[in-house]
Amino acid sequence: MEDEIVKTLKYFDHFEYPPTFDEVWIFLGKSSRKEKLNCYLEKMAAGDDITAEYIDENRYALQRSEEILKKYKNRYYQSKKYIEESLPILIGLKLIPTIKYIGYSGSLAMKNASGQSDIDLFIEIYDSSKEGIVKNFVDSALTQFTKSNVYKEWKLRGISNAISCMVGALNEQSDLKRSIISNGVIFYGKYSEPIKGNNYTLFNIETISEKNKRYRVFRKLFGRKEKGKIIKKGLVEGLGGKQISTRTFILPLEQTPIILKLLKKEKTNYSIIEINTD
Repeated sequence: MEDEIVKTLKYFDHFEYPPTFDEVWIFLGKSSRKEKLNCYLEKMAAGDDITAEYIDENRYALQRSEEILKKYKNRYYQSKKYIEESLPILIGLKLIPTIKYIGYSGSLAMKNASGQSDIDLFIEIYDSSKEGIVKNFVDSALTQFTKSNVYKEWKLRGISNAISCMVGALNEQSDLKRSIISNGVIFYGKYSEPIKGNNYTLFNIETISEKNKRYRVFRKLFGRKEKGKIIKKGLVEGLGGKQISTRTFILPLEQTPIILKLLKKEKTNYSIIEINTD
């Protein structure tokens, strides 16, 4: 069990992400009882193997990777600070008619913002035909905000993050909808539509002509087998997903950002489809 935990944390090191208890448990395939896994993690944290720290919840990293915990902690509190600082903007925006939801998306919602991250806002409206009018109101409101005393105080305190705001219907913006369902933070309104059923992402990897790259990407995704036996588990299975064919797999929606980061790093083309099951 200890070796498997170390291998799991090494894998998450690749993404500079300290996993939670549940993420470690899912990656291990849910084969062990949670109580047993918890005992091992506590034992290893008390020794010289791993470090555990409560941030938003308990997160784990190898001793040699403590810097990853520090980075996550800094970004977590940086995100909370930006959310608090940007409340005056949202309070003003919610006065615009036809608005259904206002919230944060991107790194801010995932509590992973750095000092240079944009403040990404999203607004869904009831009537898509009014999108242009609402955008004009939003642009005007943001312009007025840059003339406010709050914004002047921001500048004095060194806060100069760009503010971006997307307006429209989430059903027509699949990338944004995926982000909101898995990580979005709602400030105004209540986004309840995706709660029904289970949400998944179906991935199809386009043909990779370069042999070495193909082996590298597929081994990271699907692991390694020899004579029908699994030698090393892949990221897809570790995150609760399932391989369907040579280049196709399905994954819980909330785990999608981890796979997207890998494919982007490897410059691998893909297509995705959202699936909801009751």
